[in-house]
Amino acid sequence: MATDYLTALGAGSGLDTRSIVDSLVEAQRAPAQAAIDRNIAKTESRVSAYGVVKSSLAALKGAFDQLKDVSDLNQFQTTVSSGADFTAVATSAASAGNHSITVQSMASRDIWSSNGFASATSSLNSDTPFSLDVTIDGTTTTVNVTTATPQGVVDAMNAADLGIDANLVNTGTGANPYTIALSGQEGAQNAFTVTSTSADVSFLTQRSTASDASLTVNGIAINRSSNSISDVIDGVTLNLQAESGVASSMSLSNDTSQAKSAIQNLVSTYNDVYEVFKSLRSNEDSEDELVGALSSDGPFRGIMSQIRAMVTGVSSTPGGDVDSFSSLGVSITREGYLEINEGRLDSQLSGAFDDVVTALTGDLEGQSDFGQLDGGLAGDASKELAAMLRSTGVISQIEISGEKQIDEYESRLDDLDARMSLLFDRYTQQFAAMQSIVDQMNNTRSYLEQQLSNLPFSQKD
Repeated sequence: MATDYLTALGAGSGLDTRSIVDSLVEAQRAPAQAAIDRNIAKTESRVSAYGVVKSSLAALKGAFDQLKDVSDLNQFQTTVSSGADFTAVATSAASAGNHSITVQSMASRDIWSSNGFASATSSLNSDTPFSLDVTIDGTTTTVNVTTATPQGVVDAMNAADLGIDANLVNTGTGANPYTIALSGQEGAQNAFTVTSTSADVSFLTQRSTASDASLTVNGIAINRSSNSISDVIDGVTLNLQAESGVASSMSLSNDTSQAKSAIQNLVSTYNDVYEVFKSLRSNEDSEDELVGALSSDGPFRGIMSQIRAMVTGVSSTPGGDVDSFSSLGVSITREGYLEINEGRLDSQLSGAFDDVVTALTGDLEGQSDFGQLDGGLAGDASKELAAMLRSTGVISQIEISGEKQIDEYESRLDDLDARMSLLFDRYTQQFAAMQSIVDQMNNTRSYLEQQLSNLPFSQKD
């Protein structure tokens, strides 16, 4: 049956053409916008997820960095016998072993004091400048005193920077309680004398005489100009405290606690990262938009495989039987997490510590984030993670690509808005034209009805 449009759209029909046009435009806009909005949301979620990946990998790199250099692991416990005349500090350059040390005498310094003065500002040399001749190890330097006071002498000596400390001391006794004390550096070669061109100043009283330290290390006689000695036992600094002449023992042993702690931290950090990554690739429903955001993401699967290889692969610099984390007692579970066999780890650290260091660090120090992969398990992993995290790395490139895609989708939304605006205008024009035709037809109908009513046969007697 044909539709009677004239009746449906008759005068006074009350059609809301604006609502009709809006509905028609929205019907065309909705599916296109929904598709674009879905793409934007998915891309934004992916970019956000890779931000989480980046921060997770940075944390993992930090854990590997604690194991990549020899000094990170090669720590020593220093033990000296009770009552020893020295203390000792060991660095990573030391080696385990036992030593016998006897301190016969400590290094000392020259200390000279001047005659007394009434005050710090007492006038000297008739208040005119004078000079001091300072002789150190046969070399004489002239120090000019421009302010002719005791304090002026102190200031001039310190400003000369000869390795001599000058101080004004108030003894609190007598009519001239102020005296100038000059203290040189330790060691016989740093002995010095001072002569003055002014009769008002003289340094004639020697409080201490410069001499070298004398000690015996493992039966070998040693003389040094300082009481801090770092060139006798590799990686060890001896600080002399007394001079009894009695032999004392010092032992150096590997302190494996830091290495163990760093390995435990790596395992813990890896498991935290793996937990986050499992969530990102999960297929479970969650209110968190990032859960499952990378469930079917190819590059992400590659990243997960790469970090798994870092803890399951073989060292580029194996040390004896220690060539992997598994040989240290670190294994991966069926669920993908790491776990530690404490007994195995302790055994390797105590019995094959040097091999552990080699396998982890390649016996390298100060490894950078660049270069070839020959820096052991930790050094190589750190380099690989650094490459992944660079601005030119895979993650940054994915983020940049995602941002560009979002810009493109938003541009499509702008284009869609423009097209829908044109469509709205076209529909509005079409409905306006239709309404005009309907109005004309209604007018014609009214006219015909009026004419018909005036015909003779339409008149009633």
